[in-house]
Amino acid sequence: TTTFAGGMTGSGALNKQGAGTLILGVGTTINYSGATTVSGGKLYVNGNASTATNTVSVASGATLGGIGTIGGQTTINSGGKVTGATDGTIGQLTFSGGLTIATGGIFQVDMSGATSTDLLTIGGNLNLSAAGDVISFNVLSTLTGTSYTLATFAGITSASDIFNSVVNLPTGYTLVYNNTSLVLELTAVPEPSTWLAGALVAASLLYHQRRRLARKPAGI
Repeated sequence: TTTFAGGMTGSGALNKQGAGTLILGVGTTINYSGATTVSGGKLYVNGNASTATNTVSVASGATLGGIGTIGGQTTINSGGKVTGATDGTIGQLTFSGGLTIATGGIFQVDMSGATSTDLLTIGGNLNLSAAGDVISFNVLSTLTGTSYTLATFAGITSASDIFNSVVNLPTGYTLVYNNTSLVLELTAVPEPSTWLAGALVAASLLYHQRRRLARKPAGI
C-alpha cells in the first residue's frame, strides 16, 4: 500500500495487483499509452490521467476510486467496484471517456448529511447492463437533503434497466434519472393524519352508497 507522486509516461501498461492500495497522488500527471488494469486491491486516482486514453478495466474484487480524472474508456467487470474518493469517504471522480458497469459490477455511493455524496462525472456515455448491475449505498451520517446528484453523463444506455439491483437504498428516497444525470430524491410520504382522513372519507362514501342501493324499490 503506497502513494505515488510524480509523473508516469511511456508506452507501458499499468497493472495493479495484490490486495494493497495504490494511490496516484494529487498533482500526479499520468500519460502512459498502455492499458490500465486493476486486477486486485484498490487503485485510487487522485491525479490527472486525462491523457492516458487507453482502456481501463476493473476485475472482480478490485476497486477503482479517487478524486482525479481518468482518461480511458472504463469497464467495471462483475464483482468489481467504482466509487468516488476512497471507501467510506466522499468525493468526485471524473471520467473523460465513458464508463461501463457490466453485469455484477458495483457503483458504491458514500453519502452524508444535507448535500455530501459521491459523484461520478462522465464525459461519455454511462453504459449499464440490463442483466444485473448494482448500486450500493453507504450512509455515513443521517441524510437530511431532498436531492443528491450521483452521476452526470453525456448519455445513457439500458436506461429502462438502470441498476436493477439496489442495495441499502436510504429510507424515503428513490432513484430518478434522465438522459444526463442520476439523482437520489426524497419521496414525500403522507402524514398518518392524511392517510386516516383519506380512509374515513372512503369509508363514508362506501357507507352512503350502500344505503342508497338498499333504499331502491325492487325491480329498479
